[in-house]
Order: sequence, then C-alpha cells, then structure tokens
Amino acid sequence: PGSPDASTTVDTTPPDAPTLTAEPTYTAGTSNTVAWSDESGTGAAEYYAELATDTGFTLDVATSGWVAGLSYEFTSLTDGQIYYYRVKARDAALNESGWSGTESSTQDDTAPATSAGDPGSTQTTLTFDVPFSASDATSGVQYVELWYQVDGGGYSQYGATFTTSPISFIAGADGVYDFYTIGTDNVDNVEAAPGSPDASTTVDTGAPDVPTLTAEPTYTAGTSNTVAWSDVNASGADEYYAELATDTGFTLDVATSGWIAGLSYEFTSLTDGQIYYYRVKARDAALNESGWSGTESSTQDDTAPATSAGDPGSTQTTLTFDVTFSASDATSGVQYVELWYQVDGGGYSQYGATFTTSPISF
Repeated sequence: PGSPDASTTVDTTPPDAPTLTAEPTYTAGTSNTVAWSDESGTGAAEYYAELATDTGFTLDVATSGWVAGLSYEFTSLTDGQIYYYRVKARDAALNESGWSGTESSTQDDTAPATSAGDPGSTQTTLTFDVPFSASDATSGVQYVELWYQVDGGGYSQYGATFTTSPISFIAGADGVYDFYTIGTDNVDNVEAAPGSPDASTTVDTGAPDVPTLTAEPTYTAGTSNTVAWSDVNASGADEYYAELATDTGFTLDVATSGWIAGLSYEFTSLTDGQIYYYRVKARDAALNESGWSGTESSTQDDTAPATSAGDPGSTQTTLTFDVTFSASDATSGVQYVELWYQVDGGGYSQYGATFTTSPISF
C-alpha cells in the first residue's frame, strides 16, 4: 500500500519524580496546601499527592487525585496531628514516576493559654514586676502582650511583646491597676482577650502626714511614761510607730511601740533619773511611711525628796517660834514641804498648809 495500515507510539519512560516543597514543623489551622516542583519538562502531565498519619501511608490516607496543578489543599485536618505528605507524577501515556520524598507538618489550630500573675495587693513604688504564665501544646508560645487599665479605664498595651516572666512594669501614677495577657504561638494563633482581668494591684506611693508628738513635761513621775500624738488618719495613716532612746540620735537603749493603730503608747520599766527622748511616725495601708515627728524628751523621777525639820531649841519661852527645815531632791526638785507636829505624845497633825522656805513660823 501507499500508506501504513496502522501506527502506535511506544512510551515506557515515566516522568521524573516531583520534589515536595519543604513543610514547616507546624502549620496553622485545619488545612494545609502542599506544593511541588514542575516536572512537565520530563513529560509530567498530572500529579497525585497523598497524606497520611503514618510514615507508611496506611493510616487516615487522603489524596488529591490526579491534578494538573502544582499544589493541593488538604482540608478538615485535626488540630495537634502530625501529617505526612508525598507526591508522584504521570505523563499522558499514564507512566507514573516514583514517589517524592516525604515531608511532614503538625497542624496547630489552638491559641496559647496565658495569664498575668499576681503582682501583690499593693505597690509602694511606681516600678514593680508583673509575672505571667504561658503554655501552648503544639507549636509553643512565641510571645505575650501585657494589657492594663487604671481605675477602670480602657485597656492599653504595655510595651511591645515579652518572652520572659516577670515583666518590669512602670506605672504612670497611683491608682488601681488591672492586667491581662494575650499570647501568640509560633504559627501566629492569637489568644482571645479575657472577659475579666487576670490580676490587679493598688499602686500607692504617697505617705501620710507626719504626726506631732504631744509636748512632754520636763519630768515624769514613776518608771513609765505614756506618750501621745496627733491623729493623721485623714491623710491615709493606718498605723503609728513610737520610739524611745536615751540619746538624741536614737541609737542607745532603744525601745519601740511596734506598729499600732492607737494614738498613744505607754513605755514601761524606765529608769529613775534618766532622760528619755521620743519620736513617732505613721504609715498607710500600703506601708508607705511618713517621716519622723519632732523629738520630745522627759526625765523619769521615781524618788521622793529627803526633808528634815531642824532643831528649834530645847525650850521656848514664847508660844511663837521658828522651826527650820532642810529639803533636797536629786531630780525634779522640792516643790514644797509639810510640817507635822504632836503635843505631849498625842497624835500628829499637819501645821498650816505647805511651805517652800525655811524657817517656818510656828
């Protein structure tokens, strides 16, 4: 014949195996688009991608089917599950390449769980630490953001992002501060803001006014002394601290009241003839302390005077005569003396009232 009766093409050569694009360790969400190299130059016409939850590709297998494109999106994947991928090619004659190498990635569809920790109920400085906890079961926590509000106002972000706890926080002014954190994981899943703050603290850096000690007498009777001071509760004072010493520098024989709520304190077991110095300060509920008050002093006097009536002479020839006396006191001094007498062995009676100078005209 002038032409062939029939023809056929013999093609037994498969295309090259495609190469999967490298997969990240973690993939966000519940879908994953895998991609591969273009092997059309070696005859590839279609590609077949495969997914499984085991390296043998026998468990939970899903496929793209034969597709002409260079990528395929697998959907409805499970959060926290590691998936393995491979791909092959075939040409128009349906010659199939071998499988590509395997790539794997773990799906991460869950945001981190973070929480601002308790910085303490009160702060007496504007700079303090806010701790936080953060965890993520899959890709891990990338960073946290710290959000705060003052006295119930709107929330603002503090600084930028933080990776270590605690966060050094600088308050702008006194007030009640509320905190929460928002975490972002390593595939950019972002935690939702909570409905209420994780932690709160009160910043109080203002000290109460300095109390004023009640003036002390020069001498105080006995071996105890109750000191008193002004009420500065209106300026925030919650407690007071009184101090005693035997020197003006308050370094010797110091005794204290400790922190007390009252406006006076009794110091006991004091030494007769000793001068004592006193001062007091206040603090508020946040433990901010005022300065010390001015100093007051008093000398303890627990010893009575020594007095004696002098000899007026063995006999008197008039009904009026002088009775001398001597008197001394080592501490506060003699205020007055009383003269007592008896007649012919009878009972004693006080003569007159009190006397400050000798002799007494009797």
